[in-house]
Amino acid sequence: MGTQHVLIVDDRPTNQNIFAKLTSALDPEIEVKTCGDPRAALTLIDAWTPDLIIVDYSMPEMNGAEFTREVRRRPATHEVPIVVITAYDDRDFRLSALEAGATDFLQSPVDRREFQSRARALLAFRRQQLTVQSRAEEYETQARTSTLAAELFGDAGGAVLSQVLDGIPVMIAATDRDGRCLFVNAHQAAISRHAPSALVGTRIADMFGPERGRRDREADARVLVGGRPIPAYEDQIEHDGVRLVYLTHKAPLRGPAGEVIGVLTSAVDITARKRAETHLHHM
Repeated sequence: MGTQHVLIVDDRPTNQNIFAKLTSALDPEIEVKTCGDPRAALTLIDAWTPDLIIVDYSMPEMNGAEFTREVRRRPATHEVPIVVITAYDDRDFRLSALEAGATDFLQSPVDRREFQSRARALLAFRRQQLTVQSRAEEYETQARTSTLAAELFGDAGGAVLSQVLDGIPVMIAATDRDGRCLFVNAHQAAISRHAPSALVGTRIADMFGPERGRRDREADARVLVGGRPIPAYEDQIEHDGVRLVYLTHKAPLRGPAGEVIGVLTSAVDITARKRAETHLHHM
């Protein structure tokens, strides 16, 4: 499955040792690094990208929220799961960490089982996240044909548009009035586990189960009948055993004469945000 890397940032050596042992016990292939100075940790991740970061909130010089914000500013670690450890009554601290980009929270003193359960789930999520990114990058290098893009923008414009859409970490698909795929970007193809060209002409929504297919068709019908975008809504997808939450937008797809020829769907992965909000609510 490949080595995964975990960074533990805590100014107390005892906590570093405990968290490192708990993490290493999850899998012998996990590499754990510890750091007592958050600024030194930031220097470390400039040259080494972890798959999970566990950080204590209450540290001198830089707290967990400030550290999280700095981590999120770096492109390589922008999406890496971050668990912030806070005291029982530190709700305001958890809110500040959430706003900074924290993925999850643990309450101090940390329960061993809860620590390992959260760490295991987030490492699985990160593995799935990297798999999707890898597939998307692979599909970006493959030759793509988009009849719809060429028709609307010309051959050259269609090629440029495809490159732009493939570079966005958002699922994007255009379907005709019957729900069949006209165009799909690399990220959508990666989630669907098929090359973009293989998805053209298919009903993508049905690949994620009949219930999701039904919901998707109902949303498409509202767009086609109303001729305007519908409010964004949350949707869920099971992918490689991990439940992903997406914020989905749907709008009319119009032809050269302005007529509605289908539906344009975009979906942003908000799984990490929803996880953090859920645990914050229950704390």
